[in-house]
Amino acid sequence: MAERQRDLVPAEEMMAVTQLIVGTLVSRLSGLPAQFTRNLGERHRLESLIDAIRIEVADLIEQHQDAYERIGAEADRGSQP
Repeated sequence: MAERQRDLVPAEEMMAVTQLIVGTLVSRLSGLPAQFTRNLGERHRLESLIDAIRIEVADLIEQHQDAYERIGAEADRGSQP
C-alpha cells in the first residue's frame, strides 16, 4: 500500500541523497578557512574545528547506514517463506 502511494523510499536512495548533501557541505566547509582569514594560525584552527565536525557527521552516517542494513536484512529474512 505505502509503495503504491510512494510513501516509501529505498534506503539506498536515501543514503545516496544524504551522501550528496553531506559531500557538498564538506566541500564548501573545506574552503571556508581560506575565505575567512589570511592568518595561517586562524586557518589551521578553523580547519581543525571543521575536521572534527566532518568526523562526527561521518560517524553518524556510518551508524545509521549500519542500522538500515540490519533492519533491511531482518525484513528480508521475515518476508521469506
